Amino acid sequence: MCFRTHLSLASSPPRADIYHWLIQPRPSIAARVTFFAPLGSNSLGRELTAALQPQKACTRHTCCHASSQDSDSQIASTEQEPTADKADKAQDATRWQVPWDGGQVARLMIQIWALEAISVPLLTQLRGLSLAETSFSDKAVSAAAVQFLKLLGAVLIVRRGLTPYKPLPPNWYKYRLNAEALGLGVSGGVTAVCLTLLTAAATGGAAAQNTGTVKTLLGDRQAITMAAIGTASILGAPLLEEYTYRGFLLPSLTKWMPAPAAVLTQAVIFAGSHLSAGDLVPLTALGVCLGTVTVAAEGNLVAPTLAHAFYNAAILYTIAK
Repeated sequence: MCFRTHLSLASSPPRADIYHWLIQPRPSIAARVTFFAPLGSNSLGRELTAALQPQKACTRHTCCHASSQDSDSQIASTEQEPTADKADKAQDATRWQVPWDGGQVARLMIQIWALEAISVPLLTQLRGLSLAETSFSDKAVSAAAVQFLKLLGAVLIVRRGLTPYKPLPPNWYKYRLNAEALGLGVSGGVTAVCLTLLTAAATGGAAAQNTGTVKTLLGDRQAITMAAIGTASILGAPLLEEYTYRGFLLPSLTKWMPAPAAVLTQAVIFAGSHLSAGDLVPLTALGVCLGTVTVAAEGNLVAPTLAHAFYNAAILYTIAK
């Protein structure tokens, strides 16, 4: 008690000295508050302490607000970057990179069409057969052999033509058997059957080429004939045409046009290659379905091949019954 009285009365400097001390620069606000803490009993000390404390709190609030804004902006930027990366990856997933020009596309397609034109007479010449004189079973076996001969030739033509561009960019000739491919294949096949049957009924065409010939061959009812026709229709034709049109032509066209236009263009070319004017509309509808399945599968050719096989199997069953 005596010490406090002595400090406050005897040791306290005059007020003029306190004001002189205040106007001198000091290192920090915290030091000033600490200095005036013993003057809590003095009215001047209380006023100065109260005046300095809100200023310190305000400074702290400003700093915290600025730091919170910086942290929020950093979090927002880190959240936006993965979203942008996912969008770019999703866009790249359905985009093909085409390093060759239109001349190369035309040359390879002409070579494939030429092979298809000469494959039948070439095979019959090699076997020494005359299709007019052979039995149904021989014709069916010859048709199956022609399909696989054309498939082998198309693979060799495309692989040889694309050798200068290897390794090929992503999504080219991708074969992956998974649940997504199975689902797209079945749904695409059902859609193709329904759509082609509707267009065939509306236009008076047929849902498949050479329907009369296939029906005549199946009328033989021999096991070898039915096995050969089934193998050629369900296995050979889908592998050949998906490799050629949805595996090569469709992705190549996306270099010069958007994917929907490329799907329609390759479908028209696919239908025209069958050289049947009456079946042009149904086969175009089939090509559109298979092209759409290819784009939806992000270039996985298992999906359109399964859809094509399902379609051919359904049409073959319809013809045979």
